[in-house]
Order: sequence, then C-alpha cells, then structure tokens
Amino acid sequence: MAKAAQKIPSTAKQAAKKKNYAKVAVEHSDSERSKWVMLKQKGKWGFEKAASATVTGSHTVCYYDPNTGFYDDCHTVQG
Repeated sequence: MAKAAQKIPSTAKQAAKKKNYAKVAVEHSDSERSKWVMLKQKGKWGFEKAASATVTGSHTVCYYDPNTGFYDDCHTVQG
C-alpha cells in the first residue's frame, strides 16, 4: 500500500521541529538556479520552472542573477 501524501512544513523552523526532517547542506549551481523563476501573480510569490511557467494578467517575474546570487533581475507586465 502506498504511503499517504503529507503536507510539508511551510518554514525551516517548523521543519526543524519534525523528527523525520534532517537539516542538510545543499549547493545549487547557477545553471540549476537559472531553470527557475520567482513569480508574483495576484499578490503571491512562488517559484516556477522557467520553461513551463504560464501566467495570465498582471504579473512580475524575477530571474536569477549570478552577479548578486538572488532572483532580483525582475520584470513587470501590466495586463
């Protein structure tokens, strides 16, 4: 029988309190980070795969900038 889906903790602090969530160090490459965009639509931010993200209406999309190490190369569409 398959295990039931579980909801992941919404913050690192909540994850640290759960016994089955162990902290690990992960290094992401710039090319891996570039495959994702930070997207704000309808007032909410989230990460989407750059190649398959779709939007409707007004939105802001931020791309990874290796010079700053963050998703701060942003563009807004008013629609």
